[in-house]
Amino acid sequence: MDNEALNIKTLKELYGMSFPPTRWLVEKLIPDGAITILSAPPSSFKTWLILEIAGKMSKGMKLFDKYKTEKSGVLILDEESGERQLSERFRKLGIGESDNIFYQKPSGRKLDSDYIKELVVYCKTNDISLVVFDSLARFHTANENDASEMARVAEMFVDLREHGIASLIICHTRKSNGLNRNFSANDSVRGSSDIVAMCDNHISIRRDSKKNYIVISQAKNRFDEECLPFLAKFVKDSSASSHWEFLKDIDNEESEWDKCLESIYDLVKQNQYSNQKQLINYSKQKRLGIAEKKVRSALAELEEQGRIGSNAGERTAKIYFIKEDF
Repeated sequence: MDNEALNIKTLKELYGMSFPPTRWLVEKLIPDGAITILSAPPSSFKTWLILEIAGKMSKGMKLFDKYKTEKSGVLILDEESGERQLSERFRKLGIGESDNIFYQKPSGRKLDSDYIKELVVYCKTNDISLVVFDSLARFHTANENDASEMARVAEMFVDLREHGIASLIICHTRKSNGLNRNFSANDSVRGSSDIVAMCDNHISIRRDSKKNYIVISQAKNRFDEECLPFLAKFVKDSSASSHWEFLKDIDNEESEWDKCLESIYDLVKQNQYSNQKQLINYSKQKRLGIAEKKVRSALAELEEQGRIGSNAGERTAKIYFIKEDF
């Protein structure tokens, strides 16, 4: 068998090749012609964020007035929202009629080679650079915990990438996900690790302690250094109008404290109606690596935020619980 059949090349040949610089559909966040995963727990404004991205890309405007976008068409394959809901949300975000935004109403269609071929033709015909899949679980019938089955699903997105079309795949996270967890955001994506392994880029979002705040972080980036996590706010101006605001980048110190808060919140959730001393012991048992002083400070801040409550226990001890209406 010759080298051409095996497609084997030398390092000299590799060095002789030239590659264009990475083109970003959304600066630092979504690379062109690549596979991006956006993972989030339920009710994290992920659909609102997708529509905002589509609206800014369709006009070539900055996302959050900060990140440049490449003006291009966006195709939204939304299997979780109806046409009425999509229409209402686009209008609330102030996104006018645009020839660069396309959508496919829920059809129940699953990914296969024929579907991908049709998408490629449609995207090429309509100058669409990004296809959004909302959400991954709706586009296949594979066992999400079976690596071989999910590898076949992943191949569909690789095929789109081979045609130079970028994918933005919305993935749900495991129920236990938050910010600590003794595992990374990449580990938090529900199902087999093959989906995360095949992606080029992974954006993770979660609700912050304040209801309309989200933390956006980059858990994987094959093209550049991961960007700093940042805080954004979804603002409801009125019943008919909403918008997004960039608030600030989150430095390492803030990020670590944020992780600490989420760890202690989870600890309270797992051990409802425990006192401070008990929670400190549980923290040690789980080897969270959080000093006693920080556990006390985190409990105080979480209670101030209204995420947890307390009742009077024996003597002066407080008994902590999760506020379900938060």
